[in-house]
Amino acid sequence: MPSSDRTTALERARKSITYSELLLRSTAAARVLRGTGVGTGDRLVLHLPNGLAQLVWLQAAKRVGAVYACLPTTLSTKAPPQHRVA
Repeated sequence: MPSSDRTTALERARKSITYSELLLRSTAAARVLRGTGVGTGDRLVLHLPNGLAQLVWLQAAKRVGAVYACLPTTLSTKAPPQHRVA
């Protein structure tokens, strides 16, 4: 995906992101993941609503080589401590 591509990658609820914006945002998010020690083969769970942010973080996980899973936002965040993932 060329950084100059202004083609819309995703449009949702009157918000959109181009491929070049997606590249910039996912690269920045990948830096955050790498900075926290996430890398190739690590498992990453994303608890985000469907939309632009989820797409950015999915691409970021892919960039660092992490295996990712998306949890539906309907799951409770009040799980017992032994079931929480840090």
